[in-house]
Amino acid sequence: MVDRRKGFPLKKTFKFRLSLFIITITLLLFLLLTFILSIFYQWLFIKKGFLVLGQTGEFLSSAIQNAIVSLLIVIAVFLIGIYVIILYIAKRFTGPILRMERYVKEMSASGEIEPLKFRATDEPVLHSISEGINAIAHRLRRYHKLLKEVLTYLDEGKGDRAQILEKIRREIEE
Repeated sequence: MVDRRKGFPLKKTFKFRLSLFIITITLLLFLLLTFILSIFYQWLFIKKGFLVLGQTGEFLSSAIQNAIVSLLIVIAVFLIGIYVIILYIAKRFTGPILRMERYVKEMSASGEIEPLKFRATDEPVLHSISEGINAIAHRLRRYHKLLKEVLTYLDEGKGDRAQILEKIRREIEE
């Protein structure tokens, strides 16, 4: 029987943060679009005023230029804000993942390293991943130690092969 996932399990705190981020971005986009539409709407009436008023055209053209400049400034600030938020979120995930990568490389290079730990401020999902990696590392250290003992016994000619095989079997089954 195939075990299929019903959904992607996320921690409640992560769901809350993600929802808050999406709501914030949606509100900012709504405000930006509202501002753009109001500027465009005002521009349409000002454009009509050019045709009617004639003499005040210079004043209206400077008003349109000011509106366009303010619109561009708001868009630039908005895009910079989005960029900063995305960088912050990316750093919160890539930092721990890079630490995990370094840990796995060190673990493969040498058998003796400390357990992988994440900061308390890191996402809870990463803590459960580190527990799994630490369990794998512990088991690999134990097998490495057992293999060294077995090779030592075999090199020195100590012990019976059946006893050594039984010891290996017991260690692996634990």
